[in-house]
Amino acid sequence: YKTIATYFGYQVVEDMYAAVGAGDISTAQIVNASERFIDSPEPEAKLQTKVPTHSKQANDDVVVEGVGNLMTQFAGCCKPMPGDMIAGYVTQGRGVSVHQQDCSKMLQLQCNEPERIIQVDWANSHAANAYPVDIEVVAFDRQGLLRDITTLLANAHVDVMSVHTASNKQDNTASMRLTVELSSLPELEGLLVKLNRLPNVSSAYRVREGKIG
Repeated sequence: YKTIATYFGYQVVEDMYAAVGAGDISTAQIVNASERFIDSPEPEAKLQTKVPTHSKQANDDVVVEGVGNLMTQFAGCCKPMPGDMIAGYVTQGRGVSVHQQDCSKMLQLQCNEPERIIQVDWANSHAANAYPVDIEVVAFDRQGLLRDITTLLANAHVDVMSVHTASNKQDNTASMRLTVELSSLPELEGLLVKLNRLPNVSSAYRVREGKIG
């Protein structure tokens, strides 16, 4: 667990646990990292995958209303991106965690600790930045499906952070969870339209922990 905490940029395991509680990283991210750790004969080398810079630091991307130079970071549970309505949660010792306003974790924090919720907004400097987004693709499990999806992403110049596929032999369907980097909601919407047009794809949508949207 110490190796996994280091992978996510935390010096001690307890800080990683606190980050999960605040929604900065999700339990699914920890499980995926744990699986790579278990499966790899050289875990430290295996875990040196690309981690999106903006999933942790958001100082140049958002403005905290009424506060000076305060450290901010994007929550891993809902992965906000420009165009999303956002709100901030003041963590203990880790600055402000930025969530989507309708994120299930944020709604829970608003009920439990309303005094820690503050107003934040997107800065004007975010235009050239890329943000991690989780996408789920459900399709008929045919030969060449993965190739068609990866070709579409390559042609759209979309960076893929991770891919996880699962097949259901009973109904011959496949589900694919992708984490990609995009710069805005219009870019995400355009990509989802293209994915939904692929042969045998029944649905492609954005995924957030505890919510689909």
